[in-house]
Amino acid sequence: MDDDILDPFNYKYDDSKRLDWLEKQNKEARYTGRCIFRWSTTGRGWRLHETSSAFGDIPTFTSVRDAIDHAMRQDKRTRTDEPMNRDYRIK
Repeated sequence: MDDDILDPFNYKYDDSKRLDWLEKQNKEARYTGRCIFRWSTTGRGWRLHETSSAFGDIPTFTSVRDAIDHAMRQDKRTRTDEPMNRDYRIK
């Protein structure tokens, strides 16, 4: 029996299982089955959500991993020690 069934409140999932779960939610396409990772237009953090349309020049994806990968490629902090460059987000 899986540990999460024995004690679901104390089971620690690894990152792969977390992403697999998000992928499963997206594939169920309760809305569109397309997702996006973007920064809030009001400065209140980031968003990873199912959506019906692209957001400015940020495309939508059928894979949660692809949406996150796209955001990471756009984020200068993933490549340098410089502060994050958010020039690509909608203002």
